[in-house]
Amino acid sequence: MAWVSLFLLGIEKKNLIFFFVPIFLGGVVLPTLVKKYHLPVPVYIYAADAFNNPISGTNRNIDILYVPTILGRENCIRNGQLPLQVRVCPFPLKADLQKFTPMDKYAGKNEIRIGTG
Repeated sequence: MAWVSLFLLGIEKKNLIFFFVPIFLGGVVLPTLVKKYHLPVPVYIYAADAFNNPISGTNRNIDILYVPTILGRENCIRNGQLPLQVRVCPFPLKADLQKFTPMDKYAGKNEIRIGTG
């Protein structure tokens, strides 16, 4: 499984501090890989469907599943997601996720070593 080796190498090389996936399907594979390979990287998913995250997007290995409505949160919990893992956060996500000093894109790329050789 060469793609797994590349995935793990990429995480190590980029020194990732978290994953943020803006689509519910990211909750299917990514959290399971993180758990299986004991990666110290939390996984945050945003399920943009206002009322229902499909059951296929439910995964207890997700650290936080953001949904835009209270009804969506209730449905996720009904589908098996733990209540502490589901947060209501309508667009924009910035207020809940941004707990860092803003920087321009060039400083950000330099910070995570994208395009710097």
